[in-house]
Order: sequence, then structure tokens, then C-alpha cells
Amino acid sequence: MTTDLIYRDDSERGQLDVMLPERGDAPFPMVGAIHGGGWMGGEKEAMHLYGHRLTDMRIACVLPNYRLTGTHNHPAQQDDIFSVLDWVAANWDRCGSPISHIHPQAPPCLMTHGAADSLVPANQSTILVEALTAIGVEAEAILVPGVDHAATMPDISPEEPLGGIASFQTFWRRHLLSD
Repeated sequence: MTTDLIYRDDSERGQLDVMLPERGDAPFPMVGAIHGGGWMGGEKEAMHLYGHRLTDMRIACVLPNYRLTGTHNHPAQQDDIFSVLDWVAANWDRCGSPISHIHPQAPPCLMTHGAADSLVPANQSTILVEALTAIGVEAEAILVPGVDHAATMPDISPEEPLGGIASFQTFWRRHLLSD
């Protein structure tokens, strides 16, 4: 793992970590893992568990920090995420696209969402899936019944990502690995 790479040199939080698989040949498929916290808190290190799961599957992972709302007004957070995407585009052969930039060559997408999310409506995931599938991109959404806004499944030990690690591994194997 390479830590604290600068993707934005005008911000104390403009750093990201990159986790690369220990085996396999580059270039690797890549997943961006952006920590939660409602733009108000959180650290990239909270996503290292996901990064380790990805690298075990020979998938690279980029884990950024972004400026928080307590010290920087919106749209600083959005700008930081776009800066991360710019960094990835300049430093990677392959990288995922937001709904405003979908196209038929977009990569397959898996969204997981708490069906009872009180912060981000679950239909945002289904809208993205519908838009992608309408143009021929494979996409799916897992809506977890009774779960509010969360990154991990409640009451599961050890913690698993929302939707369950088996769902993620099945999706990643199907779309990112050739063997």
C-alpha cells in the first residue's frame, strides 16, 4: 500500500492511499472507495478493510480523503472527488463514471443501498442502474430491507459491506477477473 499520495496540493486533506494486489500483472482493474461521513467527518483509513478485500481479488483500490464541511463550504467536497477522478484518469489505465457521464462503454456497476436510507434516497441507486442498463451497460442494485444509511451491514460480525461481501465478490469476479 502506498499512503498519502497528493492528488490536490492546495488542501491538507488532498491525499489518497493506493492499494495494489501483491500478485498478478498490471494494469489492474481499479475501484475507488470513498469514505462516508456525510462530508462532515471520516478518514480514508476507514476504507482499508474494503481495499484489502479488493486486493485479495487482484483489484486495485484508491482511497481518498476530501475536505470536510466544518472547514470548507460546499462544493469543496465535490471538487475534491472530481480531483481524485482526474488523478486516477492521469495515473490509471482504467477507472468507474457518474450518472452525468454514463456511456455505452461504461464499466459494469454494482450499487448497494439501505432501502430505508433517510439521508440518500434508495431510488438514486435504482435510477443509476436504470440509466446504465437502458444504454446496454450491465448494472445492478442491492437494496437491503430495513437498513438506513450505512456502509456496513448492521449486527454482523465481522463487519461486512452493505449487501454482504459475497455479493461484492461475485460481482467483482464476474466483471474484473478473467479466470
